[in-house]
Amino acid sequence: MTNLKEYPYAASVYIGRFQPFHNGHLNSIISALQKSHRLILVLGGAYLSPSIRGPWSVEERIQMIQSCLTKQQLNRIDFIYVRDRLYCEQLWIQNVKGEVAKLIDSHLPIAIIGHEKDSSSYYLKVFPQWVFLETGNFKGINATDIRKSYFLSENLKSAYDKMPKPISNWLKNYRKKMAFKIIKEKYIYIQKMKLNKKLNLNSEVSNVFIVCNNYVLLVKSKQILRKNLFSMPEIEDFNQFDPQNSILNEIIFKNFNNKLNFKLLNQRIFDYSDRYPIGMQKSNTFYFQLNHENLPTVLPGKNSEHVEWTLLDDIHLLENQIYADHFQIMKWFLNFTSS
Repeated sequence: MTNLKEYPYAASVYIGRFQPFHNGHLNSIISALQKSHRLILVLGGAYLSPSIRGPWSVEERIQMIQSCLTKQQLNRIDFIYVRDRLYCEQLWIQNVKGEVAKLIDSHLPIAIIGHEKDSSSYYLKVFPQWVFLETGNFKGINATDIRKSYFLSENLKSAYDKMPKPISNWLKNYRKKMAFKIIKEKYIYIQKMKLNKKLNLNSEVSNVFIVCNNYVLLVKSKQILRKNLFSMPEIEDFNQFDPQNSILNEIIFKNFNNKLNFKLLNQRIFDYSDRYPIGMQKSNTFYFQLNHENLPTVLPGKNSEHVEWTLLDDIHLLENQIYADHFQIMKWFLNFTSS
């Protein structure tokens, strides 16, 4: 049994996506356990829908990590997971601090470990109450390159060599699943689009958040990145936005010859840098209230496969099936309106 006094820190906090868990992560865990009585692994991006940046759920990632550690190591490790709060960073910080406080007395010495590789590592400095310990970049390994090689390359040895054996075995089996094929299709599409020299990598689209009688209108688009996922209706040219006409590419309001009564409640541009994997794409999102006695009957338009009204109270049940940051955009509008 370990003694708290044997270590400089009562606990170390290690925040990561671990998509996938690799040798650099394992090296950091071993280092942290040498300095800390306990290690708290904070898995970010919880509940997001599968994407090229995060193909695996928190449950899958925890399973991967546990397979690489001994029973003695696992006895000193706690797993917690938090949602991304892309447009409410303070809530994300409070969430991490609150979950850590459940496990360790905040008056005890706590460290936060990680590698300051670029601007995406800013989170390491937003917890001034914890001592920052730089782990360094172990052999130049990073998860982004591993994922790209894993989903796009036929020669997987270079990817598998960068991760513990249980992870490479897990990923070999994962390649047989439909989930792998779906993410691979997205990778191929993204690569093709990036090679298109005519494509504007800095773009803006419009999304419409339409609420009627406490229901929100969601679509499943035919577009590859949004395919099989719920999203708000999208319009490519926000400068020509007209709620009466421009949404008809994805939605058909059945048996309504007269114009529907839309009321604009709010509007904001959402510009999280990683929201669109092909380039920098901002979303100019319009929040509309549709005033109608009953829910209008809706059908898929030419650019969508499915459309439905979903109770606002239940959208959290679909969170891991909602495209990119659309869930968080909708929550932002709802929280802003109610505050």
